[in-house]
Amino acid sequence: MKVYCSLFWGVSLVYCTCLSIIVYLRMASSQCLENPPSLDSTSGIGSVQEIGDLKAYVTGPQDSKLAILLIHDAFGYEAPKLRKLADKVAANGFLVVVPDFFYGDPLDPDYSEVDRQAWLKAHSMDKGCEDAKPVIAALRSKGVTSIGAAGFCWGGVVVVKLARSKDIQAGVVLHPGPITEDDINEVICPIAILGAEIDRFSPPEQLKHLGEILSTKSGVDSFVKIFPGVNHGWAVRYSDDDESAVKSAEESHEDMLNWFTKKLADKVAANGFLVVVPDFFYGDPLDLGIPNVDSPDWKSWLKVHGMDKGCEDAKPVISALRSKGVTSIGAAGFCWGGVVVVKLARSDDIQAGVVLHPGPITDDDINEVKRPIAILGAEIDNSSPPEKVKHFGEILSAKSGVDSFVKIYPGVSHGWSVRYSDDDESAVKSAEESHEDMLNWFTKCQVKEVFSKTSSRARPNIKPYKTRNSIGYTLHIWKLADKVSANGFLVVVPDFFYGDPYPYDLDDPKLDREAWRKAHGKDKGCEDAKTVISALRSKGVTSVGAAGFCWGGVVVVKLASSDYIQAGVVLHPGRITEDEINEVKCPISILGAEIDSASPPEQMKHFGEILSAKPGVDSFVKIFPGVNHGWSVRYDDDNESAVKSAEESHEDMLDWFTKYIK
Repeated sequence: MKVYCSLFWGVSLVYCTCLSIIVYLRMASSQCLENPPSLDSTSGIGSVQEIGDLKAYVTGPQDSKLAILLIHDAFGYEAPKLRKLADKVAANGFLVVVPDFFYGDPLDPDYSEVDRQAWLKAHSMDKGCEDAKPVIAALRSKGVTSIGAAGFCWGGVVVVKLARSKDIQAGVVLHPGPITEDDINEVICPIAILGAEIDRFSPPEQLKHLGEILSTKSGVDSFVKIFPGVNHGWAVRYSDDDESAVKSAEESHEDMLNWFTKKLADKVAANGFLVVVPDFFYGDPLDLGIPNVDSPDWKSWLKVHGMDKGCEDAKPVISALRSKGVTSIGAAGFCWGGVVVVKLARSDDIQAGVVLHPGPITDDDINEVKRPIAILGAEIDNSSPPEKVKHFGEILSAKSGVDSFVKIYPGVSHGWSVRYSDDDESAVKSAEESHEDMLNWFTKCQVKEVFSKTSSRARPNIKPYKTRNSIGYTLHIWKLADKVSANGFLVVVPDFFYGDPYPYDLDDPKLDREAWRKAHGKDKGCEDAKTVISALRSKGVTSVGAAGFCWGGVVVVKLASSDYIQAGVVLHPGRITEDEINEVKCPISILGAEIDSASPPEQMKHFGEILSAKPGVDSFVKIFPGVNHGWSVRYDDDNESAVKSAEESHEDMLDWFTKYIK
């Protein structure tokens, strides 16, 4: 009887395995084939290369030590949305590789049932797993030290199989094909499973069950999330016209990025910095049992590990980095470390500093600061009360030549940025906001290293060229320039006003608007731009785009009437004429505001009609509801709706350049 049961169970397993394949194939006639992509071999800003004997779409910094494999679904590696996602991941500092596991033979949605079965037999997940290994080996031979893999549907199963080995260091599975318990039991690396609420391949109950199995595995971090109201394939086969679908897809992309950032690299490093965290305490951190700062043990420890000593110990580290060719260094410090950073900022050792919930800083320390510095404080902090931090901000703002920024985070306590509870959603959000502010500060101050060296993200020969609005350089424009640059473009923001931007104080009785406009006319801006573009061409640039805001928008329209640029984006432009629009000869996108007296929506739509009638000139016009002139670069950081609208315009701009600047 025991033998009979064992054999019967074995037959049952074989039957279930065969059934899963049959079910997979039959389902291909429904969910698996819904919303098939229009394949485009030229899509994306990367290039097709051969890696590990496979053709692959490759994007991102070629010298990155961190790589991500994106493993496609049944429709293959030429799906535009998949490549767009690859570019998004690459923009976060990863080298992204999308191999063609089907050797130019993706699934045809019109295949018969018999053809599908033959196709799947030729392109099994086991074969996909084996084909991935030479790609991984090739990446390792180029110096890549840590590899993640994300897979969709068919590719999700391949990722689970890879996660059973040491080939990858982290995996993300999105709306996977049929995964077995045996596969999950063998997983040995951190893995995230992102599933759809409506999915017959991988029902939510099954994915949650797999999550329970993973949660019992010691040493294997895991995460399972079910996205409500979405179908199998939602992450890469969504409709651009379905706002809810786009939002769900983007949420899954963020979850994927966060998982890889958490598992493969520090957050700062993942943004292009190689980060050094020295052990300033020589293996003797503060004993958590010390009750408070007034205790003798605390004073004894601090005597050995004083902030002055920390500052002196930091200098040999900085010197060692400089000896390796590092030219620009930033430093961020927390509590004790915050005081050290302020001391370093009094010298030329660092080029920028960020201080987060610092220990006791004096007015004398602040008075001696000579480098750009940001102070991020907590509302509830006895060490550095908000009033004191704001006072430091006032001292810094009075110092000529020293840029500064002070921000108090509401409702948080000392230590919030690095000692938060992962289970406290509000605390996590506040911490992440401080991390973003820190990153933005280093980016703004053009720090190339945070005790380290960056990798170049620039792509030669393809450079969007961006003009300014009449207020001149702003932090938001610089931040946007960095965002575009992070997507593989080298961005130039010229000073068309020669150091004479339009005054901020519009009520100044000495302001002669007419004289300023005459000195800085749009025609002059256009001619000045041509000189810059010519210089870029002399360096081998072959394709140039231009984006302009208000004043700059008019300049872009003028440039678009020539062969100087290959694509243009105009955001809340100044006054444009029909004659100018009639002369446009390159692809152009106009992004307007619903509330804009300079460029009313009706006029923008009319321009769109003129452009749509021009043969050979692709165009796009979009009016953003509820926003005013200037919304894309002059928004309030505290206004969530305004930030969202601005970011949407930035994405539209990037999509336009990705499509036409090649």
